[in-house]
Amino acid sequence: MQTPVRSRRRRGAAMIIALALTLCLTMLVVATQLEVVTEFKSSQTERDFERALQMAEAGANAYQHRLTFGTASGQPGEALLPPLYEYPGGVAPTVQQFRQGVLNGTYTVIRYPAGSQQGYFVGTVGTPGDTANIVSYGWSNGVVRRVNCIAQTEAAPQDIEDDTEIHPSGEYNLFAVSRLDVEMNNTLVGALGSNGAVTMGGNCSVSGGVHLYGPAASHTFGANTDPDVTTYPDPVIWPTVAEIADRLFPSGGLEWLATHNDNAMATINGVSGIPSNKIDVKNNATIVFTGKPGGANYYLTSAYFKNNATIRINNAAGPIRIWIGPSGGSGAWYAKNNVYFSATSTDPANAPRLYLATTGGFTGKNNADCNFGIYAYNTDAYGNKWGHIEVKNNMMIGGTFVANEVTAKNNTAITAQAPFWQPLGAAYYDMSVWQE
Repeated sequence: MQTPVRSRRRRGAAMIIALALTLCLTMLVVATQLEVVTEFKSSQTERDFERALQMAEAGANAYQHRLTFGTASGQPGEALLPPLYEYPGGVAPTVQQFRQGVLNGTYTVIRYPAGSQQGYFVGTVGTPGDTANIVSYGWSNGVVRRVNCIAQTEAAPQDIEDDTEIHPSGEYNLFAVSRLDVEMNNTLVGALGSNGAVTMGGNCSVSGGVHLYGPAASHTFGANTDPDVTTYPDPVIWPTVAEIADRLFPSGGLEWLATHNDNAMATINGVSGIPSNKIDVKNNATIVFTGKPGGANYYLTSAYFKNNATIRINNAAGPIRIWIGPSGGSGAWYAKNNVYFSATSTDPANAPRLYLATTGGFTGKNNADCNFGIYAYNTDAYGNKWGHIEVKNNMMIGGTFVANEVTAKNNTAITAQAPFWQPLGAAYYDMSVWQE
């Protein structure tokens, strides 16, 4: 029996409709998949765009830390701190130039996490001083973003409320937290600052004036001594040597440094090493401290130099920091009778500095010659302060100095002398401008 023509036509129409519906559904699925792929690519691009900005910001923060505290030699995260870098010609590249520079090997991105396709590259336009112009680039799978930052020095860390912004190399080269006593015939090229009493005897000169901070500051001047005086309402809050060490060496600060230092690189009369972390030499001795890339850190419990001793700082390869500890110990840096100090490099990035966490402080007298930065300010858990610098009897000293108490007398000359001031712990860089 034959199927009616009408029935066959109905079945054919149903098949066509089914095929049409199948085609529509297939097109819908394909379109949905294409939309998903497009959205995925878009979200991936947006993710890389956002991550590149995060990397640029991370790089700027890391460089700020690098300028303030130096390297984190031997510490966790050491590889994430960028090296000091100045963009050639004082001009930072455009985003497009930087991308091409990464591809051709001109710029090496610090990868975070290590081995990933994201990270940062950062440097400064010009040489950092009281102000640093930081330009940081973030990279994520070929996407690049850039942030421009201006950082300025301030005396206290950012988490101290109402801190007083200062620019140490511009305002003064010697600061006494509690007391400054300057006696007869002293010449000070630069400015002085103090939170406490400043007493100056006769025939003293200060080219940069005296800066008094806070209600406890005062001044008394003798005959033929009349420097300009500027007063400020709030005291300057300085970090202690122990706090600086804790930030630089988070594995344990000065205590960690006592057993993780570069003392083996030093020589005393040609013999390597510093036995028992102490120096006690006299009569034409020669002591050599050598720097290294990223900075060398020496740890001493005391250092005594007498009678024609020579202290050489070979800082051409990197900065040198000499620490006197432990915190609250009785050790000191003592130089007497024609002690001569010399540094081989005037590169500001390699400035030598002396940090004293002990109560013994720094003493230089009788024709001693010294030209490096000195930081001698510390406290105990109860807020008791100590740390002093005493220079007298034809002492020639160049650099920038911070101490709880300072005494200078009898034909002492103190000069602000580059490059021995760097805000490497004595001051902090604080971001004042931040923009993409």
